[in-house]
Amino acid sequence: MIPFLRAVFNAPSRSQALKGGFITGLLFHAVSLFWLIHVSWFGWIFMALIETAFFVLFALLVYEGRRIREWHYRILWMSASWTTCEILRSEIPVFGLPWNLLAYSQTDYSLIRLSANAIGAYGLGFVIVWVNAALDQIWRDFWALTRMRYWQHLACGRRSFYELRKPFLNAALLAGVVILMLLHGQYHQNLTGEQSGSLRVAVIQGNIPQEIKWDILAREKILDMYMRLSELSVSDQPNLIVWPEAAFPGYFNRDIHADRVKAMVKELKIPFLIGSPHNESSEVAYNSAYMVNEHGNISGRYDKQYLVPFGEYVPLPLIFGWLKPIAYSLGVSDFYEGHESTVFRLPKSDSFFSTLICFEDVFPGLSRKFVEKGARFLLVITNDAWFMDSSAPYQHLQASVFRAVENGVPVVRAANTGISAFINKKGEVISRVQDHDGKDIFVTGAKTETIALDEGDTLYRSLGYLFPYAMIVILILLILKRKKDPEFLRKETDAAKSE
Repeated sequence: MIPFLRAVFNAPSRSQALKGGFITGLLFHAVSLFWLIHVSWFGWIFMALIETAFFVLFALLVYEGRRIREWHYRILWMSASWTTCEILRSEIPVFGLPWNLLAYSQTDYSLIRLSANAIGAYGLGFVIVWVNAALDQIWRDFWALTRMRYWQHLACGRRSFYELRKPFLNAALLAGVVILMLLHGQYHQNLTGEQSGSLRVAVIQGNIPQEIKWDILAREKILDMYMRLSELSVSDQPNLIVWPEAAFPGYFNRDIHADRVKAMVKELKIPFLIGSPHNESSEVAYNSAYMVNEHGNISGRYDKQYLVPFGEYVPLPLIFGWLKPIAYSLGVSDFYEGHESTVFRLPKSDSFFSTLICFEDVFPGLSRKFVEKGARFLLVITNDAWFMDSSAPYQHLQASVFRAVENGVPVVRAANTGISAFINKKGEVISRVQDHDGKDIFVTGAKTETIALDEGDTLYRSLGYLFPYAMIVILILLILKRKKDPEFLRKETDAAKSE
C-alpha cells in the first residue's frame, strides 16, 4: 500500500490525487474481476467502475488528511478512511459487493488471518493500512535524520529531543502491534477448545456445464449424475449430503422429477440439503435450499436473501426497468428475495446449521446473523460455472475462509464446478474435491469429512463486528478536529520533493 499512499498523499493537487485513486482502483478491479467477462463485458466494466469509485473516495480522504498536523492522527485518518470506504462499498444497497477485501490478502498467513476472530475482515484491513502508513512515516522520519540540515537544526535547539526519538518510538509501536497480532494468532492456532460433537458431511460436485444446466434434454443426465454420486457417498457414512446451488434442474416443489430424489433419500435414510429454485406462484420464485429429511419429506427451506443484481433480478425498476426485456432475453432470472434467516436442525441430532447461497458468504453480517441464531456450522452452496476456469472460485473461497474465522464455526462448501471444500474454524481448508492431479475446479466428484462442532464464541461475534462503524465515527471526529496548516503542508511537500 505504501506507493499508493505516498503518491496520493504527496499529490500536487486534489485532482492529481483523485486521478491516482482512479488509476489504482481501476487497474486492481479490472484485473481481479476480469472473470466477469465470461458473463458480460459490460458487467465487467460497470462493476470495475463502481468499485473504483471507492478508491477515488479513499484517495480524496488521504489527500485531505495532509491538513492534520500530528503524525499519529494522520495514520489513524488513513486507516479509518480505508475501513469506511470498504464498508461503504460492501453495504450500500443493491450494488454493495464486499469482494476481494484487503484482509483477504492474508488468507494464507494463519497467524495474521486469525486476528479476524476479534476484529473481522474489515478490522484486519484497517490494521494492514495502519501498518503500511506507519512504515511510510517511519521511513520519512529516518530519512529526515540522515540529512545534515536536520542535525544542524537540532544542535541549534530548533528541534526538540522528542523529534530525534520519534522514529524509534514509532518503530517500537509498530513492532508492538505486529508482535501482538502474531501472539494472538499463535494462541488461537494452538487453542483446541471444547469439542461438543462432530458430524460427517458429504458434498457433491456435479460439474454440470452452465450451457446445459437448464436444458430440458439434459435433465435426466444431470439428475443421474447427482444421484449416482450421492449413492457412492453413502459408504462414507455421512450424516448429511449436500447438493450445490440449483443442482436440481427444475422447481423442486413442482417438478415431477423431485419424487425420484425423495424416493432415493428415503431409501438411503440420510438427510439431504438440495439447492433448487422454488416456485411460489406464477409470478413469484425464489433461489432456495431444501432440507429433505431421512423419510424423503421436505422439512425446511431457505430462500436466498441477497440476490445478484442483473443476474437474478433487475434492480431499481424506476431507473433500469427499461432493461428488463433485454435482460430476460439474455437469461436473467426474476427471483424474489427471501426474508427469513433459516436455521436447519438435523433429525436425531442437536446439529444446527444455516445455508448461504451463491455469493451470500461474502457478506460478513449475514453469516454472523445465522450463527447468532444458533447455527453451529455454515453451508455455502454455489454455482461458479458461469466464470469458467478463472480466479473467481478461488477468490470466493477466501470469503468463506474469513467467515469461518470470524464466527468460530466450520464452513462447508458445495459448488457445482468447484471449489467444494471443508474449512475449520481457524480458516484452514482441510480438504476439497479434486482429481488425482490436484485440480479442484471443473472436476466431478464427492467428498466426505468430519467437522468438529465446538462450543464457544469469538470476540468478533460479541463486539468486533462494530469495529468498522467505530472507525466511521472516528473519521468523523477527525474531520471535525482537522486544522489547516499551510506552513506544515509546505514543509511536507518540500520534504517529499527532496526524497
